[in-house]
Amino acid sequence: MSGVYFGFVIGTFSQESWSPTNPVRFKVQQAWINFIYSPVKPVDLGIEYINGERETFAGEKFSDDRVGFMARYSF
Repeated sequence: MSGVYFGFVIGTFSQESWSPTNPVRFKVQQAWINFIYSPVKPVDLGIEYINGERETFAGEKFSDDRVGFMARYSF
């Protein structure tokens, strides 16, 4: 079936595990948005954007932006 498909997801995750040699405490938030276009029945073309942010409980922040492309032929 040809057409345009759209997806959107938001997620959050927190982890706190501590040891004397490796304290790991952080919070992660991510959002994904993607589009898939099927111009003809066996072909799908897609693009996806991911935005993420990680914050440690010490106050350090890191951000991430990604773009991905895909092509699929179903036979």
